Parts: sequence; structure tokens; C-alpha cells
Amino acid sequence: MRILICLLLLLLSEVSLVAQQEKLVQLKIIPFFSTTSASILDTTFQLNTSDSIRFETVKFYVSAIELFSHSQKAWKEKNSFHLIDAAQQKSNTILLNIPKTLDFDSIRFNIGIDSSTNSAGVLGGDLDPTKGMYWTWQSGYINVKLEGTSNLVHSPNHAFEFHLGGYMAPFETIRNISRPCADSNEIKVYVDLKQFITAFNLQETHHVMSPNADAVKLSELLTHCISVK
Repeated sequence: MRILICLLLLLLSEVSLVAQQEKLVQLKIIPFFSTTSASILDTTFQLNTSDSIRFETVKFYVSAIELFSHSQKAWKEKNSFHLIDAAQQKSNTILLNIPKTLDFDSIRFNIGIDSSTNSAGVLGGDLDPTKGMYWTWQSGYINVKLEGTSNLVHSPNHAFEFHLGGYMAPFETIRNISRPCADSNEIKVYVDLKQFITAFNLQETHHVMSPNADAVKLSELLTHCISVK
């Protein structure tokens, strides 16, 4: 019993020592439309005086998070797969445990899931198919899912659906984001959905549900709508 107690005390001391050597950085992912004060879901946003849009689903994967210092990779998150779901507020904050002495000046991450993970088939956690972000083993994961309605869509229910994915050429949709950021205990990543929606003609393109050229085009457009502060 005495040996067991000693081992437990030693383990606790090692855990405490590791905790003292680390600092916590909150990575906050903020999808917004016009203003960050309004909920992105179930809010009607005006595109102009006559046209409007409403989001019902906003989900996307953030993966392979890395921090850089003077253009050199200083830290990489292990098993870095996070499903951001606007309907689940807690999912918008990712906690990064990094070395206490680490100074960083930029961040890099992917929007989407890499080809090797897609090829591995069905996985758990945020990659669990029950999350609604997996097609089949042939098509893989959906990197970005945006659904809602707009009067610009001339269909009976005015619905738009963007399920952006694809991991095999020529329809690879994963995108790498690299942005400068201040060394702080909080990093905010803003995803401007108004900039995204107005970057193409919603009347013509409003239904993308498989890996194809439109999925690649829209995935690329989304990268230009992401900023870090």
C-alpha cells in the first residue's frame, strides 16, 4: 500500500510539473455574417434592400493546427481534428496546451480533412459519421456544410445546400490557412460568410452535394474569407 501511495504521489507531481511548463491558448472560431453580435443560425440577414439569407446549418472541420515563430514551426497539435458546429457553441473554442516558453507570431491550420485520414475510413470523436459530416468511404468527409434559405434561390423552398468535400484529384477541397497572429492567450479566427456568399452568384450556384469543380471553387473562395486577430 505504501508503495502504491508513493507511486500515486510521484505521478501527481509529474502531472503538476507538466502543467507548470505549459500555458493554455484559446483558439476561438467565429463564423459571422455582417456582424459578430448576431447568432449566425436562424437569423435573417439582409444582402441588400430586397434580398435576404438565413442559415440553418454551419459546420466545418479545422485540422492540423500549428503555431509558427519567425517562419519556423514551433508547435503542432496531436490528433488535430475539430468539428466546428454553430449549433454547438462549445465547439467554437479549441484549447491549445503549448509550452510556456513558446513565443509564436503566426498560425496555420486546414479547413477540411486530409487524404490519409479520409483513406483510413470511419473514425471516432469529431470524425464519427454520426456527426453528419461523412459521405461514404469513396467520397470521404464533408469539409464544410452550409445550409439555409434565401429568396435568391428560385426553388419551391428557396433552399441552398453546400456540402463541400473531396480528397482525390482533381477534386481536392482541403485548404490550408496561414495567418499572422499576436502571441496571446486567445486567438480569434473569423469566417466571414457574407463575403463568401457574395463572392459568387447564389441564383446560379446553390446546390453542391458531391466532390466536383464547384466544390473546389467554393472551397478556394472560402479561404479568402478567413481572418485572424
